[in-house]
Amino acid sequence: MGLFDDVFERVIADYVDAVSGKSLIENAINGMLAKLDSYSSYMDARALRDLNDKVEGKVGGIGVDAYLDAAYVRVIAAIDGTPASRAGIKAGDLIVAVDGESIRNWAQQRIVDRMRGPPQSTIVLSIQRNGVDDLLQFSLVREIIASEAVSHRLIAPDIGYIRLRFSNEHADEDLRAAVDRLGAQTSQEPGLR
Repeated sequence: MGLFDDVFERVIADYVDAVSGKSLIENAINGMLAKLDSYSSYMDARALRDLNDKVEGKVGGIGVDAYLDAAYVRVIAAIDGTPASRAGIKAGDLIVAVDGESIRNWAQQRIVDRMRGPPQSTIVLSIQRNGVDDLLQFSLVREIIASEAVSHRLIAPDIGYIRLRFSNEHADEDLRAAVDRLGAQTSQEPGLR
């Protein structure tokens, strides 16, 4: 810890720009945890509050899983049954502007704050899609996005599809329930065993 304290004090005193001590400590914590595995991370009070609001259904969103890709936001998937999914937003789409304002090089928290909002409020996304020359415009109405870890559907009389979006404390129970529901659906079809 002595080495950390020395470096911390030197950066605060001698770095070319003013640096927040809180920011340095949070970045050091994030760097330390990033070296452990992809599941360990630090949440400050605001991030924890945002997560709790999301889980409790207090904040509206559009229903995309996404990540920062260079200067913009790349869509991993539009969550089934959400405004993004219904509008036709696809995996691989690049969100470049929100409500007409470029998000180039925005911090992740600023993007999250802008994408979320009161349920029933409108947001307009400008999206760059591979193979399409012009930017696509999507006007979406935010909704409470259910944070279901498991989704399922019957895709053929004897084929079920189960998707585990993320793991939580109830994921195993939800997986078993999805298998049971699909089994009940297929057992009702004539000729299936």
